[in-house]
Formats: sequence, C-alpha cells, structure tokens
Amino acid sequence: MKTSVLCFYLFFCVNFLVAQHWGVYKTELDFIQNQIFPDGGASKLSNTVINNTIIAYKNGVKYCFKKDSIFGYNNKSGSFRCYHLDKQDYQIMENSNVVIHMIMEPTYGYKNFVLKPQYYFSENLSSSILPLNIINIKRAFPENERLHHYLDIEFYQKEISMYNSTYNTYQINYLINKYK
Repeated sequence: MKTSVLCFYLFFCVNFLVAQHWGVYKTELDFIQNQIFPDGGASKLSNTVINNTIIAYKNGVKYCFKKDSIFGYNNKSGSFRCYHLDKQDYQIMENSNVVIHMIMEPTYGYKNFVLKPQYYFSENLSSSILPLNIINIKRAFPENERLHHYLDIEFYQKEISMYNSTYNTYQINYLINKYK
C-alpha cells in the first residue's frame, strides 16, 4: 500500500514539474535561458497543423502563437524549433558546437510505414537547418582540414548521428570540439 501511494505521489510530482515547463520560446535567447511563455509554464499545449499555430492554456486563459513569429516550443516530448523555410518542427537534441535536430519521418515498407528518426544540424540556433551528413559538416567548417580528415575516418562505416555515451554528447560535436 505504501509503495503504491509513493509511486502515485512521484508520478504526480513528475507530471506537475513537466507541465510547468510547457510553453513557447519567443526568441533564441528565451530558449538559451529556458524562459518560456506563459510565465511559469502552461497547463496544456497543443500544436495545430491546419493554421500553423501553437496554443497554450494557463489558468483558463488561451494564448495563440503563429509559428512564424516564435522560435519554438517545449512540450512533453522535448524542445522544438519552428523552422520557417520548410514549415517543420525540429526537435532540438543538443545545442553544442553544432545544434543537432531530429524529426521523425515515415519510412515506407511492404504493408505499412514506420516513423524513423532523421537527423539534421545547424551551425547555431539562428542558422539554416541542413541534413546531418559529412558533406554538409565539411561545408560548415571549410577551413578545418584536420576535422575533415577525422570525419572521414570516424564515420567511414558508422552513422554520423551516433551518440557518444561516454562523453554524453553526439559524436559529431565531440569531434568538432576535439579538432577545432
């Protein structure tokens, strides 16, 4: 009995804390400083595809944001950047030497499709989002021939989107940091 009460209490506290972090980042600086609107977090956040808006509810008040006027938003799945050129919402996986973004895209099979993560990057929070591949990374750092060499060695037979659990970072950010 005590265990189930304790589990319920922990579940309630975790959900309460997560709900407090839902909201909208109006600017890149808001994302960096983790300042969300509405202040203190929304109790509910919804993403409407039809009219391209984010709707936040706090204390019965409804706040509507056009995606092209905000940087991004945070919901139960994580932080997302609203990228206006292709009207996609990219999940921000890591903000380091380069910003790693991810989007779930359908991969079609024999009778159905499966959502598979596709990775992208940007040089910083305000730059263009590009597919994460060796060619684009080399274009982002054209003067760093040493990095180019190690990219070719490291990702010869490995995915460039691999995560380095030893250093708690994506391998590409680890290499960029190491060979600056």
